[in-house]
Amino acid sequence: MKVSFKAIAMLGLCFVSGMSGWAESVPDKTDVAANRAPTGCLAASGKSLRVFPAAEMGCGHRVAYLGTYIPDGKYRVDSRWGRLAELAATDERQTPGLRPVDVPESVDLRPRERVVENLLPRSRPQKNAGGRSMPAELLDGVVTLVYGREKALLAPRYVITDSKGRAIVSDPAANAIHVLDAGQEFRILAGKEQRVQSVGAIAVDNLDNIYVVDPEAGVVVVFDSYGRFVRVIGKMGDNEGAFHEPTAIAIDRERKRLYVVDASRDMVLVMDEEGRLIQRAGGRRAELGVTFSHPSDILVKRGEIVVLDAGGTRVEIFGAGWKLLRSFSTNISVENAADIGMGMDSDGNVFLSDVRRASVRVYDAAGNVRGEFGAAGNRRGEFRGPAALWIDEKDRLYVCEKENRRVQVFQISGNAGVESGVGGGR
Repeated sequence: MKVSFKAIAMLGLCFVSGMSGWAESVPDKTDVAANRAPTGCLAASGKSLRVFPAAEMGCGHRVAYLGTYIPDGKYRVDSRWGRLAELAATDERQTPGLRPVDVPESVDLRPRERVVENLLPRSRPQKNAGGRSMPAELLDGVVTLVYGREKALLAPRYVITDSKGRAIVSDPAANAIHVLDAGQEFRILAGKEQRVQSVGAIAVDNLDNIYVVDPEAGVVVVFDSYGRFVRVIGKMGDNEGAFHEPTAIAIDRERKRLYVVDASRDMVLVMDEEGRLIQRAGGRRAELGVTFSHPSDILVKRGEIVVLDAGGTRVEIFGAGWKLLRSFSTNISVENAADIGMGMDSDGNVFLSDVRRASVRVYDAAGNVRGEFGAAGNRRGEFRGPAALWIDEKDRLYVCEKENRRVQVFQISGNAGVESGVGGGR
């Protein structure tokens, strides 16, 4: 290191004194009264809107900024200090990896996350647990004050919430699943000797068990709400596995049904939560009278199955018995359909992320464009690399940003579902 630890210590003391007024905040678990929709029906603007602090989506619908999970995993609400923290925390030039390159690995930057390993049989822990000497602890503290904590989010790709309001984030670049809960954050490790080889899409059931798609192993791995291994879905002994290329997953929490997109077979497999096959839709034989072409995402809400199909260019909505209710073109073009995230609010409006336009597009139940918000950047309501979306039962919208290394949270208001308490699961 070019700077002496004595100098770092002095800088650390100055840093602490200047930051003493900052307080950690957690997401508001209640509806925000200030975000209620205005009266009247406004026409959609036809262009992308930034959210400073809100954007009108037409016909009384509004999207308002709530806060952000910044790269160290902390949730920041909207405030003057919070905005400065976001800008600093999302500057990739400061820390391109999880920790500054000039800080030795021997220094513990005190990450907010506790590490949970789920090792395969006969595998050894990656790190041996052991205490640190007092001088080492003091050094760790001072260096952490100057450089900040070791980051948690590297390139978040998928997000979901559970019944406790925790944000669960799949981060393939960090090969980890982050469970973000103020003061109790932890990460589920993935890797060669772990139960999960590579992390992909995620889902949560009504017991808050976490389902992780492992594209490399071609399975779905289930953990409990504490990150402990429960079971593997898709392994069939020495025979061929149930999935060829699992890419997306959704859970009907009421009916306890698991929906897995098998992209290479143009198929959706429906299972119970133990992994027993119930039915298959699509495929070369067009099972159940359904045809797909490169499906990439799926969600289950309001008793409907919503599939992002045709390389991300079409949304198809099915009812009971896989009856096609409606479909519409997205007019979104990307090289990789997995870059398009999809969500549905309590009124049936469909939200899709558009990585090229750095925005989120909103469609009504008939497929008409209601509005669009976002712009390239790292301020509130701006995006760099928007990926997966998630809309919870209170119509809070979560947007993963791979390049900004964060998850922004918005409130969708003006929906009948919010006022009546109607929601759904994924």
